[in-house]
Amino acid sequence: METFDIQKFRGGDEQLFRNIIETYSERIYHIVLRMVRNVDDAEDIVQETFMRGFMKRKTFRGKSSVYTWLVRIAYNITLNRLKKARPMLELYPGIASDSNPEDDVQRKE
Repeated sequence: METFDIQKFRGGDEQLFRNIIETYSERIYHIVLRMVRNVDDAEDIVQETFMRGFMKRKTFRGKSSVYTWLVRIAYNITLNRLKKARPMLELYPGIASDSNPEDDVQRKE
């Protein structure tokens, strides 16, 4: 478990937060990369994780490690992005989403 002043962290100590980024960014990056399988997306998510972590630092209670807390943030961001990227279910089976509806009707007739 890390040892640092939670009050400094929650108070926005920038040097402490830089140290946290340096310590955990690579580990979090590899976790996210395994989930998204895209280098650019993983880098974006890690950056967003630390930005969100800094903005939400006052919600950190110290019941878990900062690393665990940041991994949870990264995991939630990643899941939300994957949900948004998931293709929509086909509403009308048999009709391709990139097809022309008139062509589909003619084919069926």
